[in-house]
Amino acid sequence: MSIAANKVKGIRCARVFDENDAFTAKNHNGANVIAFGINLEFGEMTKIIDTFIATKAPCEERHLRRIEKIKEIEEGTYHV
Repeated sequence: MSIAANKVKGIRCARVFDENDAFTAKNHNGANVIAFGINLEFGEMTKIIDTFIATKAPCEERHLRRIEKIKEIEEGTYHV
């Protein structure tokens, strides 16, 4: 699911397994969508969603640079 979602321009989807994954996906990598595996229980999914929603967007320069690279790759303007 996350692979397909990431084919859509502007989507940064991460597959998450726990609350820490949700925090890191959003705060470090600018994820704006999350995907779950089938093995999670509803209660755990709810905690993960709450964490994802409550997490602030990236603000550290190293994280912002990473997201900018992702955008450049998406637009076809990234050069190594």
